[in-house]
Amino acid sequence: MKIIHLDGFKKFGGGQKRYVNIASYIANKGHGLILVAPNGARVKESFPGKVYTAPFLGDADLWTLIIIIRIVMKEKPDIIHTHSHHDHWMGSLIKLIFREKIKLIHTRHVDFQVKNNAISRFMYLKSPDHTVTSCKSIKETMKRSFGEAKGFDEDKFEPILTFNYPEKWGIKGKIRKEFGLTHHHRCVSTITRIVDNKGHRHLLRAIPQIVDVLGGMTFFIVGEGPYLPVLRELVKEMNIEKYVCFTGFRENIWDFYADMDLSVFPTENEGIAPGVMESLFYHVPVIASDIGGIPEIITHGWNGLLFPSGDHRELARLVIRLFTDKEEYDKIKENCRIWTEKKRAEDPPGKKMLDRYKRVLANQ
Repeated sequence: MKIIHLDGFKKFGGGQKRYVNIASYIANKGHGLILVAPNGARVKESFPGKVYTAPFLGDADLWTLIIIIRIVMKEKPDIIHTHSHHDHWMGSLIKLIFREKIKLIHTRHVDFQVKNNAISRFMYLKSPDHTVTSCKSIKETMKRSFGEAKGFDEDKFEPILTFNYPEKWGIKGKIRKEFGLTHHHRCVSTITRIVDNKGHRHLLRAIPQIVDVLGGMTFFIVGEGPYLPVLRELVKEMNIEKYVCFTGFRENIWDFYADMDLSVFPTENEGIAPGVMESLFYHVPVIASDIGGIPEIITHGWNGLLFPSGDHRELARLVIRLFTDKEEYDKIKENCRIWTEKKRAEDPPGKKMLDRYKRVLANQ
């Protein structure tokens, strides 16, 4: 079996983490993996197969379409697998050209509603042979988008909860040593791309209430993104610089998980948050927004705590609650371990995706 992945995204985010993890599993089973991505795309460094470059300049980018057609004619793949809007548009056009010679699979990583118009129906209903959603919540959003549309087949939309078990384990104490923090100092992290809808500002607004009760602690904002200057300015305005540490992009995020007491994810829109699951794998309790696919991972009061998105006062209350109730904190930490063991016993996402590939090809 040969699969071509199309990815028009240059940054390396949660979607890239997930499909590289899946592609690595499938490559290890002896199947051919190919990636077409823009020049400078970070995913090229970790993708387990042959890599081609295309500009992906937008929906009217005829040159990218020509490049992909040439690659398809040369490589003769069984499946085209797409991941974001622009590459899925290209994949839909490729499907229109090659028809049943190629199967088109789309993974929907984001939990945004899609406009129910002719172009969207062509892309999401007519073109794909199968659509994988990264969680149940995204499938429900697609049902709300297209449920009344002619041609909507719910069976062609299938959730696979995709997670990335840590490739290696972080070194406990390394981050605390780097920043001169003691073993007893409370450390909280938010590890995600820094964009507006990740809700970092809600955490920042919760900090004064938190430190007023708990005293000195450090909130690590790990990552990079276009919203970083806004957050830096907000920290200055709020006079909370001594509590907040912006680390920038870190290659080895595992060292942070190994040293954290708590992970916070105050996102306003989320499909499946990789950092939530990564925290659980490290047995780090999580406080997160109750939106998207997060409640499929976090059971409130069992392996973490959930709060209404945007409610910084409730977020502050929950952080204080966990750090002042050792019995509840220890119980949640132990349940993170139990959750991890259950996930490790399941079929990995790569096997589930490979089974979908085989099933789609069997329906030729």
